[in-house]
Amino acid sequence: MNADPFDVAIIGAGPAGLAALRVAAQASARVVLIDDNSRLGGRSGGRVRTLRPPRRRKRGLQT
Repeated sequence: MNADPFDVAIIGAGPAGLAALRVAAQASARVVLIDDNSRLGGRSGGRVRTLRPPRRRKRGLQT
């Protein structure tokens, strides 16, 4: 039995932490996100912009 409930612990829910969370989750890792603020977005004030798949395709980025 594995005593560790998570594969990855991410400290900080700012833009970089949220990006790391997404990548880890897509890799089927068990992830915990830890932050001292109840709102996501870190110092961006909760205004985290992401490129949605159609915009990414227009810009030639992989989805």
